[in-house]
Amino acid sequence: MNFKDTVDQSLARILLLEFHEAKKHLKGMKNPPETRYYTNTIPNELKNYTVDLKSFSNGFVTFTIFKGNLERDGLESILEFVTNFRQYCQYHIHATKAYLHTRMRNKVAGFLKLIQEAKREKSDTTKKYKEFIGGTTLNLPEEDVTKKEIIKMKGAK
Repeated sequence: MNFKDTVDQSLARILLLEFHEAKKHLKGMKNPPETRYYTNTIPNELKNYTVDLKSFSNGFVTFTIFKGNLERDGLESILEFVTNFRQYCQYHIHATKAYLHTRMRNKVAGFLKLIQEAKREKSDTTKKYKEFIGGTTLNLPEEDVTKKEIIKMKGAK
């Protein structure tokens, strides 16, 4: 299987590994087809052919069809699944990407909401007090006051 996009390659690799591991978890299913996933090697069925490993970004997938699968599902059903397997993978990769994008958009919206709530409200009024070194404050009158007058007011208190 080959995918051009690096994100698609990563998601396809995870999907194909899950197919390989699924048989362990599908105990209720009677005799599912065996699925093997080859990443860095060529399957034994293709050893006699010249195959360039670089042209297959996600390796190879093989399905072993048993006689019980043919009797239960029929040859037509199995061939339909095998021929549409790439489209099946592409669909699930696209759905996964859409789900991840939705989650990211929701996270960003939540962060933006937090930022909006954390912003200070702008006050139209100016400071009505003067802060001095040492933490003391002095209430200022409405008119403009010089430094000397502030020192006199502070000394008077």
